[in-house]
Amino acid sequence: MIPPFKSISLKEMHPLQVEGLMAVIYLTLDLASESSERATLFKAEAACDELLRLFGAQGIRVEFEKNSDGSN
Repeated sequence: MIPPFKSISLKEMHPLQVEGLMAVIYLTLDLASESSERATLFKAEAACDELLRLFGAQGIRVEFEKNSDGSN
């Protein structure tokens, strides 16, 4: 858990800064989802969640879809 501290929030950032940050978040999660190791995606999710919380967002959560062929 992150202790309370003063920092700039997403609301105070320029829209291009927010867009750039979110692009990195999406790319990180997309690349991690390509891994055959679920732990890699869990680590990426945790890192992205912490980063967003540092900027005052509510965080991020990854949900897994079940494949129609029965594999996870």
